[in-house]
Order: sequence, then C-alpha cells, then structure tokens
Amino acid sequence: MLVIEGIKDEVALPELVDPILRRHCEEYGNKDGVAEVRILSYPGMDHLSIPNAAQPQIFGWVEKRFAETRRKGMKRNGCLWEVMEAV
Repeated sequence: MLVIEGIKDEVALPELVDPILRRHCEEYGNKDGVAEVRILSYPGMDHLSIPNAAQPQIFGWVEKRFAETRRKGMKRNGCLWEVMEAV
C-alpha cells in the first residue's frame, strides 16, 4: 500500500490519518524486512498539491507492483475500471 499525505492537508487530516497508519504499522510490522505500507509525508503540501508533487513516486510505485507481479508469474486478471457517481 502506498499512502501519500500533505502535512497541510485540510481534507484528509494528518492528525486523524496518522494514528490509523501507526496502529497498522505496529500491528503488522515489516515482514522479512519488507514494509507492506510505504508512507510519504510532504511538508508544505495540501490535498490539491500532493498529486503533482508525488507524481514520480506514484507512478514508480505502480510500475514496481506490476513488475513484481510479472516477475513472480502471478496470474493477471486484467483491470476493473469503474466510473463512480459522486454522492
């Protein structure tokens, strides 16, 4: 899992999200020295500026997941692409 947060985020408030992440990290820890969750915190960034600031990390993370799937010979089930209605 990749979690990216802007420290100045006023939508997904770090003071609410961070305790959840800490609990997850304490509960699951690192398996064989490999973290299941990568958390990137950007000082000075907010909810709207984070996607541009973290774009290289986002694309790199996604590409790495696909590369691991190919390397491990895992079955590929294609993609599920859904268009959602806003509530």
